Amino acid sequence: MRLGDIKVEIISTFSDIIGRMRQVTLSCDRNVYPYREADIFLTSKYPDCMNISSFYVLTENLWLIRRLRDKLLALGYDLLKLEKGLIIRVDDDKPRELIPPVVEVDADSGIEFIYDGLRRACVASEMGMTIRYIRIANPLLPAYAYPNAWSKLREQDKVPVDPAKKKLYRKNYQNLYRNLPGTSGLRL
Repeated sequence: MRLGDIKVEIISTFSDIIGRMRQVTLSCDRNVYPYREADIFLTSKYPDCMNISSFYVLTENLWLIRRLRDKLLALGYDLLKLEKGLIIRVDDDKPRELIPPVVEVDADSGIEFIYDGLRRACVASEMGMTIRYIRIANPLLPAYAYPNAWSKLREQDKVPVDPAKKKLYRKNYQNLYRNLPGTSGLRL
């Protein structure tokens, strides 16, 4: 994948992001708002101090995150330390939204795990950096997958076909997917 010219078009404040997170619905039911009453705030931590929800990460996507970070740093934005949301365009393609990674606290175990933003967390981890993220505790419903340890993560060249090699999914996991801001199109 080529990563050409990048333009930052819109910047939203973190309070705007919190408001939008409270309006997130389930993919299967637009009347269910899992974060409406949740505790949501912005914080930083070393990614290795959290768990993850995936068993794989694509090599090409890690390369993309490293290049994108370099390009955004040149514009004054650090992809690993976002305090706000960005709308970017790559080579005049469709706009893509970037918000800080989303970390949920698993209600059963109390474990923080990366719900969205694994690729950025991987890059921060390899650089020995903290990552700024949106921490969400007490959502209405659990996440679609259980937390698991970093030791189970494998870098791969293609997406595994077998769902059991992707994540440890909950029963009826498709009913727990959230429509997060910035998750349509390019996954970061």
